[in-house]
Amino acid sequence: MSNKPRQPKHLSPDAKQLVSDPTSTVRPQEDQSVESRSNSAPAHAVRPLKEQSAGKASNSPTTRAVRPKDVRRRVFVPMHVVVRQKDTKRLVSAPTRGKRPTEADLRPRNIVSAPTRGKHPQEEQSAENASHSAPAHAIRPKNARRQALVPKHLLNPRKKQTAKETDAMPALTVIDARAERRARLSHTSIRLIPMATLGIVVYTALIIAFVVLERFGILNIPFSYSAGIEAYALSAILVLGLIPILTSSILILAFKPTSNYVLGLRSIPTSYVSAPIAGFLTGLLLWCITQLISTFDVAIVRYLKTPEIWNSGLFYFGKSPRSALTVLLVAVLLPATSVELLARGLIQQALTTGRSYAFAGIASSLLFALPYFDIDGLTILVIGGIFSFWIRLRTDSLIASALATASFSLAMITSQSIFTSIGQMLFHVPLIELSKIRVFLLMCSFILVVLLLIPTALIKETGKRIDEESKRFDDHRRGRKRKKKRDDGERDAANKSTRYALYGITSLSVVVLATLVILTR
Repeated sequence: MSNKPRQPKHLSPDAKQLVSDPTSTVRPQEDQSVESRSNSAPAHAVRPLKEQSAGKASNSPTTRAVRPKDVRRRVFVPMHVVVRQKDTKRLVSAPTRGKRPTEADLRPRNIVSAPTRGKHPQEEQSAENASHSAPAHAIRPKNARRQALVPKHLLNPRKKQTAKETDAMPALTVIDARAERRARLSHTSIRLIPMATLGIVVYTALIIAFVVLERFGILNIPFSYSAGIEAYALSAILVLGLIPILTSSILILAFKPTSNYVLGLRSIPTSYVSAPIAGFLTGLLLWCITQLISTFDVAIVRYLKTPEIWNSGLFYFGKSPRSALTVLLVAVLLPATSVELLARGLIQQALTTGRSYAFAGIASSLLFALPYFDIDGLTILVIGGIFSFWIRLRTDSLIASALATASFSLAMITSQSIFTSIGQMLFHVPLIELSKIRVFLLMCSFILVVLLLIPTALIKETGKRIDEESKRFDDHRRGRKRKKKRDDGERDAANKSTRYALYGITSLSVVVLATLVILTR
């Protein structure tokens, strides 16, 4: 085994000579150039494989520097490969091959700055230049929190938003479906004002035609409730059944109103119980008050009598089961179905569009109480009509008002029998003395008032809910910032004119029917 040193294969002949014979001399220029190159190159730098300057200077063979064994081989990464630094968590491009990395190479390249909302473009460019000129050692520490990208209008909550920012932000609104349906129902009521006007005209014309035909003997139907059970039934069926049903059929076929307009929106189920109870108690209370007033000698007593249709109905009610069934069908069922369909289902909604509830209640009650042709019982009939109007208004249900009307009529028919039985049960003898009758009627009136508070409270609670729904819709409509167009003003003027025409025709019809009742008395 020889002690001859191993010569690298890549060395030039001169280098091989230096390695094999250390005592040999080398030309001073080459030695100096090699020494200068070895001193100028740093320890950590990687020396290129070929010297370009030496190749350009002379055609002499170049020498290659020997890398010490303790220097590790540096791995060169291509430019398109990106190294992720662990300490900064940012993407940094690799240094170029064969060159010392500069500050531009160490600076993060894939960092996106937060949007500068509301800044001038020059300010954005200056901010970008400042970020590029930042030194490489200005690295965000690990424990530093990332700044959230918050919009500019939220950084200062006290600052008022401009109109543009408010329009740009999406509006979050809660839609009340029931209030929207009620608003649609209100628009339908305004649209169907001509239907109510036509209904009042047709109803009045048919009543006038019936009276004229009866006066001239064309109709052999005596218009009297006390002429027998047959005349009682025929006259009531014609006035309270046929004429209202014929008028309602014409209006429904011509205008096709919606079911919500006629029947009302879905009402609370408690109104179907509270309305008939309130109607029955109201009928009993009204009979007690009228009988109590009749014990005094006053002039108003003659106008507080029980209507003939209910007074005669009490007389026919106890004769036979057939006559009792006829009385129930004529005096209870017909006013609660045909009259209520026309009065509360097709006309009342249009009369209440102008918020004039007092006029609408009194006018509609007079309009449908006068065809009974009973002046002495007109006050009771009008009070019953106003009560039915109030039930329809507070519950928004035609079924509730129909049940209240039926129970009111039943109470007026059976009230005398009920109070007579209660008096005999309490005093064991019929009441004859006037003072005892007054005390008894006064006591019954107070008891009925207390009992009447419960169903009326339930009905008022239902009415409050309806008013709140209407108020929510009105507030929502006022909150919308819309410019009122000329067409809207013309439409409002047209609605007012049709409403005033409805009020005028209603008043004229009441006057005509009142005159007709006075002439036929």
